[in-house]
Order: sequence, then C-alpha cells, then structure tokens
Amino acid sequence: MGCTGSKRKVRKAYADRLKEESAEREYAEAMNRMWSRPITDERLASVAKDAARLVCRTQVHCGTTLSAREAEETTEPALFRVVLAISRAFGEGELTAVQSAVDIVKASKLKNGSPDMALVAADLITRCGGEASPTMRVLKCLHQKYILEAFCALQLGGPLTGLHTKDISGPEGWQVSVDQMNDVIRVRHVREEQITATLGPGPSGASSVAGPRLRWELILEFTPQMDEMLRSRCDITALAYPDDDTFQPSTAIAKLHEQIAANGRIPVFTGDIARSVLVGELSG
Repeated sequence: MGCTGSKRKVRKAYADRLKEESAEREYAEAMNRMWSRPITDERLASVAKDAARLVCRTQVHCGTTLSAREAEETTEPALFRVVLAISRAFGEGELTAVQSAVDIVKASKLKNGSPDMALVAADLITRCGGEASPTMRVLKCLHQKYILEAFCALQLGGPLTGLHTKDISGPEGWQVSVDQMNDVIRVRHVREEQITATLGPGPSGASSVAGPRLRWELILEFTPQMDEMLRSRCDITALAYPDDDTFQPSTAIAKLHEQIAANGRIPVFTGDIARSVLVGELSG
C-alpha cells in the first residue's frame, strides 16, 4: 500500500512537471513565432510605432554604451542614436548602411519641425532593408506584444495568478537593454508594476490600495547576427513592500516575498528554442 501510494505521488509529480515543461515550451515558442514573422507592409506600422516610443527607454551595450538618458537627452531623436548604437554589433558594413539610411531620413523627414516619429521609424526600417538588416531585426524586439505574452504567463497559472497589478508611470516602469555578449545578442525588458490590494466594502464600497512594487523581466537571446532566436526566459526578480507599517501582505504576496528572498528570483518560464526558425521562414 505504502509503495503504491509513493508510486502514485511520483507519477503525479512527473505528470505535473511535464505539464509545466510543456507550458514553458509553448511560451518560448510563442516568443519565437512573434519575432520570426517578417516585417511585412502590413506589420511595418505596428513595429515602427512601438519602436519609436520605446527607444527613449532603451540602453545599448554594443561596443560602446548608450544609456536611455543619453538617448533621450539630445537634440537628435533617440531613434537614430539607438539604431546606430545597435548597428555597431554587426560590423562596419551594417554601421555604414544604417548611417546612410539615417542621413537620408534626417534630410527628408526632419526638415519640417517635429514629425511623427512612428512614420520616421517606418521610413528608416524600410530604407535599412527591413528584415534583411540585423539591426532592424533587433528593433522589432522593442514591441509590447512580447510583454503581453509574458504577462499572460505571469497571471494565467503563473506566480501572479489571482493578483492584480497596475503600471508604474515614469521611465522606471519599463526599461529595455540591448547587449552584445560573447556569443549572443540579448534583448532584456524590465518591468516594474504595483500589486493592488482590494479592501472590503466600506461606506463607499470596495476600494483598492497601493501594494508592493514588483519587478519582472523578459530576456530574449539570439545568434550573433540575429539570424535565430536561441532562448527566452521570464522571471520575477524583486518584490518590495510599501513603506507603511500598517501594510499586511496576503498569503499569496507573502509567499512571493519569501521565494524571492530565498532564491533571488521566481522563474516564470524558460526555454531553449527546440527547432531553429530562420528569419522569414514563418509567413504569417
């Protein structure tokens, strides 16, 4: 009897782990599918719009360092400074091509005051060759669709199941970094959000109060020339209680806090891409 019960527990644990691994693979493959879709005419506006608004939150470490503040605090649009900094990861030929495209776009789009930077980004992406340019393949990682997919992993059966969060305004709410490492290009999204706690009904009904600040990150890693996505992972990396002696964490929040204190992070999903998908192979 005891042996049979132990075997059942082992089988259940194994089945649960297979289920977890399957979910992790699904999220990793979803990231790969989104990135592998080429920048077609239909997708150009969406890629350009998100890239144009996220470049001012992006720091680049590709040979030289460009901080998000440096990208923003200049008379030259952050878009140009960021793409030029990224292009250095791919050699002189790519840097020259991107610089030439930037010069043309500057001359044609910036002569009439303050242009729509989403339209400027679309023109720049096209002039750089779109999907043919490794720099542009990095640029399409600056998009909210990756964050939305990761947020589903956090809240649909993940560590934040049953909890509600709200965005934190300001630059600390969403930061992006692009890093050239020994054998990978890494794009890292870091999000800070605030967990809201709902109080019971009072004179004016239920209300929400500020809860802990949560930090989580999504990492996408690629081959050195951005030909393939290698892996992706998502982790919760910090949870800070509010500076309020009256704050009483719920059981779920206290558990998250304990896990981070013990392990430094809470894995949400991680997965190597099982099947290489070359740029442009997926069509839609």
